[in-house]
Amino acid sequence: MADVDEIASTLEHLRARMVDLVVRGLASVAPGDLTALTTLTDACERDGMTHVATRLRAMLRAITGDAATAPAAMLSAWTSLHVFERVLSLEVATAAWARAIALRDGDGDGDGDGDGDEDAGVADDDAVEAAAVPLAVTALPAAEQRKLAALLEELGDAIEDLIRTGLTSATDATRQKLDASFKEASRMKLLRLGASLRYVNEEVGRYLEHAETFSARRLVFFAHRAWLLARGIALGLAERNDAVLARLLMQSTREPVPVTSIDVVTLGVYTRSVQAACTFDFRLRIVKADDKALVGRALVLGLVFGRKSTEVSAEAFLHLPQPQKYHPKIFTEPKVLTVTASAIVPDDRGGGRLMLGPKATVTQGKALKSWKPYAAWTMDPLLARVQAHVVTPLDLAVELQDEVVLTDWTCEEDRARATAERRIFTVHAAGLAFDAQIPTGAEGKALAARFEELAAAKTRAPLYGLVHYEHGRLVLTPLATLDDDDGPTHLMLSNEKINLSALLGNLNL
Repeated sequence: MADVDEIASTLEHLRARMVDLVVRGLASVAPGDLTALTTLTDACERDGMTHVATRLRAMLRAITGDAATAPAAMLSAWTSLHVFERVLSLEVATAAWARAIALRDGDGDGDGDGDGDEDAGVADDDAVEAAAVPLAVTALPAAEQRKLAALLEELGDAIEDLIRTGLTSATDATRQKLDASFKEASRMKLLRLGASLRYVNEEVGRYLEHAETFSARRLVFFAHRAWLLARGIALGLAERNDAVLARLLMQSTREPVPVTSIDVVTLGVYTRSVQAACTFDFRLRIVKADDKALVGRALVLGLVFGRKSTEVSAEAFLHLPQPQKYHPKIFTEPKVLTVTASAIVPDDRGGGRLMLGPKATVTQGKALKSWKPYAAWTMDPLLARVQAHVVTPLDLAVELQDEVVLTDWTCEEDRARATAERRIFTVHAAGLAFDAQIPTGAEGKALAARFEELAAAKTRAPLYGLVHYEHGRLVLTPLATLDDDDGPTHLMLSNEKINLSALLGNLNL
């Protein structure tokens, strides 16, 4: 088989060509428009991706011969591409972590073939217990199940119609139909399906408005996800297949655990800005708690702010007082914060998401004496998690996202692999190579400036960030450097002066 970079490049080119076809509409594609896809399909065959090539050839035949089946054939081929990419990325991650652990332990280079590599495969129906099926669906009366089946059939057809005709034929009526489907899916507790439909509708709206934030790739991703869920749930209902339904309908059943009082510090801040909103994820560590078992655990506190103009920087919103009478900016400072009357929604990594209800309080305390303990990190749990993961067509790359702290690290910009949307810095540490991908627009301005400085620096504090696996690579999201005495320097936050007047205008005050 060809090397990983070559395979990943082929997969990306295939996806890009398929996305272009969806925007135009499969019904308007002429045979001559498929030359590049045919060439890439031949490359898949040569590189040993036989199953992917078979699906692609079925798609090409359907587009040129039977427009009625072309959308389903294209979506099936997209499924194969997605699953193959996830299996490839997890195999690469397994080998990389195994080699790094072997080097750390003095066991030689390591070959990545340790126990458990075979677990990074496609999900087996028997792996999911039927008991996981949400009762809200399985307990529906027969009449409601027939209504649900009709809705799912209609949704699957609607997605296929959108792909057949393309966005050039989309209208406000298209959005209204998708919105109605989203609301009905949400009413029937099909939350994963409803969320996917909402994202599809948003992208159609951006296209109709000629918005710069429109993403055809995002549209196709969520259209495929909605189609897969609609068709899969319909099949599971028709066949009374509890295993299929369990996988497609499974929702988190973890209940929030009330917490009287905890002390936390912030290690890093992830921020994302789009035209209409700013999102912050504060990555916390518990340093003190009434329940001693909580000490040391990782938490995430998420905040979302709506905004009307990109003239207002994301950091400005951190100055807005919250209902709990604190300013979010205190979560960016290197001090201990005492949080009371809160709750934690546990995750499968031993941490969880911090929830602040109306009675919660957040009080800033003293600076932490030493940050060195929070630079401690081991890669063994990451290898175990990758080995245990079972790939499904609905996987998101960031679902396996984990925290890392890299010491004795170096970085350099890889200009050859840069695109119009992102710059790439290769980070080397512990025998591993990570891709630090930095957006080229305003969202990545602060991070790019700091990484340029870090690349030129002779010494660097430990680097804290998040890693996930995509396109056969370890992708790093750098969040902060951790100085032993001064604490974190948040890489994604800008130091530019806040325009409070623009902020007040955004709030209509």
